[in-house]
Amino acid sequence: MSGNVGLLNILKQEVRSAVGCTEPGAIAFAAAKAASYCQGEIKEVEVLLSPGVFKNGYAVGIPGTGDRGIALAAALGALIKEPEKELEILKELNPGPVKAAKTLVSQGKVSVKYDWDLDGIFVQIRLDTTEDSCIVIVRGAHTRVESVVLNGKTVYLSHERLQKANLQRQLKATGLENLVNKAQTLPASELQFLLEGLQQNYRIAEAGLKAKVGLGIGYGIGNLMEDKVIRHDLINETRSMVAAAADARMQGIDLPVSTSFGSGNQGILTFLAIGEAATFLKVSEEKLLHALAIGHLVNGYVKEVTGKISPLCGCSIAAGLGVTVAVSWLLGNNWAGISGAANNLLGNITGMICDGAKGGCAFKLATSAGESLIAAFLAKKEIAIKQPEGIVAANIEDSINNLGLISKVGMSNLDRAMLSIVEQQDKLA
Repeated sequence: MSGNVGLLNILKQEVRSAVGCTEPGAIAFAAAKAASYCQGEIKEVEVLLSPGVFKNGYAVGIPGTGDRGIALAAALGALIKEPEKELEILKELNPGPVKAAKTLVSQGKVSVKYDWDLDGIFVQIRLDTTEDSCIVIVRGAHTRVESVVLNGKTVYLSHERLQKANLQRQLKATGLENLVNKAQTLPASELQFLLEGLQQNYRIAEAGLKAKVGLGIGYGIGNLMEDKVIRHDLINETRSMVAAAADARMQGIDLPVSTSFGSGNQGILTFLAIGEAATFLKVSEEKLLHALAIGHLVNGYVKEVTGKISPLCGCSIAAGLGVTVAVSWLLGNNWAGISGAANNLLGNITGMICDGAKGGCAFKLATSAGESLIAAFLAKKEIAIKQPEGIVAANIEDSINNLGLISKVGMSNLDRAMLSIVEQQDKLA
């Protein structure tokens, strides 16, 4: 990796704005891409997904629709035909396309399947109109178009996936300690977009704090503080803030969030937990920006080990580790202290599963927000897991490798069990 330029490129590619959950956004984007090549009226939309994308897309609200569902996201994308909006394609939807999309779904013109031979981020849309047929494949990232086939002829084929995969592998090859050290030297002037992302995520959190939206977990934690059931302090205020943002996002509130490595909820946790800690510690803007850079890069590093879509809850564990490392750095811990803080978190919440994107994710984000901060503050007091035990190894990089082993080997059948539960619940609904 060519020093700071490589890290900045990764941050600018992976910290982006999105409206709604990123999986329905990716599906709508792919459908819009296919529609942009086609003329005529829509006859049929076929959606083929990896199990992970299906799991994270089936239960979340679609902004501006009062509804949810993968089929609806695909229908909206096919009607909107604006792939240039990328993950903001579902922003400020007009009533006309929403009504038309629901009609397409109710008429059975949109089908959705997933294939166990596919992994990671994979979306394939086949759009048939009265004049054309187009197949678009998005793979590896939510807006990375791998190929476009129009009327049986390949009209676009990208090698970007391999280039970006190499860049992200370099992220892991840099090593975690070196990554944190390099992030501290990034020019603050080049990191101002992170401040904009922080403000963006505070805005959606405020929407979830003002009124009970979604499950109302953030709003409810706020009420518990007011009722003196729990204390007003950094930990609980951060839990409330993070959960409120997730409540609003999972409900489908029409506000953008700044994401982290393909996940809006990971962006919410990374930005807001670090932001709250920085305010509590009264650090400078420059230090805040470097902490945010550290948090996002550590999140990306962990996801390179566990997988971009994992059986483990990436919001709680990957983004949680990013928060813990960044806040531990803000507290002035040396590398031994930072490693101890990260091991504290892994020794605590490893095993929290991903059972799909949905309203209940706000609970998990609230848990991780609190535990991530506690892990860092305990390490500052020299309270940390320092000896190998369980998943925790002698150093944090080996601990994260153990996490990857659990995710990819130990939990290899979790998604099958999870989707079996989903299908059974659908039959009972």
